[in-house]
Amino acid sequence: MDIRRLSAIARFFRTSGEDRGVSPDEMHFIIVHQTFELWFKQVIRELTEVRDILAQDPVPEDDIPKGG
Repeated sequence: MDIRRLSAIARFFRTSGEDRGVSPDEMHFIIVHQTFELWFKQVIRELTEVRDILAQDPVPEDDIPKGG
């Protein structure tokens, strides 16, 4: 994540919604969509890692998760 973007998010949470004129619905919309963005970023990261592991020939045994 870009550090400038992180700073903007931190500033957003230091300022109350009432001071910024943000309605409760708008605040909910912003938080939900930022959360989705973070989850999708994590999914992409994990899928990329899996793709890279499976692209190896042969796949190292230590990289294969063990079922329990």
